[in-house]
Amino acid sequence: MKCFGSSNSYISALCIYGYSFSIYIPIVLVCAIGVNIAQWILLSYAAGASTSFILVNYWREMGKYVDKLRYIIIILIIGCQAGLLFIFKLYFFEEFESNLTENNNNNYINNNSTNMTSNI
Repeated sequence: MKCFGSSNSYISALCIYGYSFSIYIPIVLVCAIGVNIAQWILLSYAAGASTSFILVNYWREMGKYVDKLRYIIIILIIGCQAGLLFIFKLYFFEEFESNLTENNNNNYINNNSTNMTSNI
């Protein structure tokens, strides 16, 4: 926004952008249930809420620009938030689920080997 002549400070932009991520805290806790479709729905909701928070807070500031520039900024914001959604889901939750599955498999193997040695 500063590149287009915005009068907002960097601290203000950082605070608005950081505060927009507060919706992800309860969503991530709920997404720990491990249902893939629920994770996509909840994370999409969080990305939409975060994007709308940013757009609402900058709407008046964006109104000062030429329409083409306003739409470019909106597309950039939506694109960055969508990219964050996919990175968050496809990297963080896949890594989390693979570690969880690996730990469960190791526990299963350890339990079976303990049972086999106790049977002997």
